[in-house]
Amino acid sequence: MDLFCEYGHDDDNLLPGSLITREGGARVTDADETPWPAASLSFIAAAPSLHADVLAILAGLQPVAADSVVHGTARLAGAPQVM
Repeated sequence: MDLFCEYGHDDDNLLPGSLITREGGARVTDADETPWPAASLSFIAAAPSLHADVLAILAGLQPVAADSVVHGTARLAGAPQVM
């Protein structure tokens, strides 16, 4: 696996995946680069060589407004929203 990221709560599915991913050597954090806690709204798992670049790219993303969230959806700040 090179990269997986998700916004929104999905702890039941992400907990086992985070364990397996960490055991495989990937970095698993939230969008703030904090080791991923189950209550976090963001999940980033990436190969160590890609992790910093992924965080830099995601820093330019803005989550969709809470009243129109589609699970795991984010968009570039200022870009038109496509659902």
